Amino acid sequence: MSPNASAAPRITTGGLPASSKIHLSGTLHDLRVPMRQIHLDGEPPLNVYDSSGPYTDPALLDTLDIARGLPPVRGAWQRLRGDAEAYAGRVVVPADNGFADGVPA
Repeated sequence: MSPNASAAPRITTGGLPASSKIHLSGTLHDLRVPMRQIHLDGEPPLNVYDSSGPYTDPALLDTLDIARGLPPVRGAWQRLRGDAEAYAGRVVVPADNGFADGVPA
């Protein structure tokens, strides 16, 4: 077993330079669309879609736990649509992860 095998995964947390995390209200359901407002010298800010997730939101840092995962935010509106159903799923097998052992090279 590698010495890193039991170490927690490292993730980027906190704010990113020269930008702010903002959220726009969605038009359907109670969704907030994450955006990154990039501050430019002598220009208005540039808003771009932010796919970095909640770990780069300084307002959430004290509430996040990577081992626990993220709260389910889409379940309620998926059920309301009426075109999906829940199922028990199956056990994850090594092939699902490309036979990776989870240990960084």
